Amino acid sequence: MQIILITESTKSCNSDYKYIKSCLDYFYCSRENAIKNISAKCKSELIKQDVKIENLRKRFHGHSEVIICADFDDKEDPDNGRIIKYARKNGYNIAWMNIDVEEVFLGKRIKKKDKSKEALNFLKKKDILLCKNDCLAECEPFKKHPCSNLLVVLDKYLKRKSNIN
Repeated sequence: MQIILITESTKSCNSDYKYIKSCLDYFYCSRENAIKNISAKCKSELIKQDVKIENLRKRFHGHSEVIICADFDDKEDPDNGRIIKYARKNGYNIAWMNIDVEEVFLGKRIKKKDKSKEALNFLKKKDILLCKNDCLAECEPFKKHPCSNLLVVLDKYLKRKSNIN
């Protein structure tokens, strides 16, 4: 199976994918599957990746699942509704980060200029931070923050490691 992740960060920074890939490596036997990332640059671009998705599907000989990794940001954000509508229309999953990916993985908000640096710092101590993170498997990620349904979505497709510390 191929898992296609669509993340908000730019291709050069790729900070969102760094957090999510660390989570995949820590919790799952992900090497059994192809994991591909599409960097959408920003939240409003998450729903404009059809050509890239189709290209990845064509190159892979097998089943593909698409997971949109979106920051919730604010309940008034009109992009949230557009993302939900787009995902339903196409049969995609949404892994919500409430309020954003940095708050879910680091427990704090990060200024845009510091996102790349903070993601690299996270990678240095990811195992320690991930084993203590208890907000990645919320079925209803809008009810509190920080939290995410990332593990709930990934559990549909990937097998968890049995020897997680």
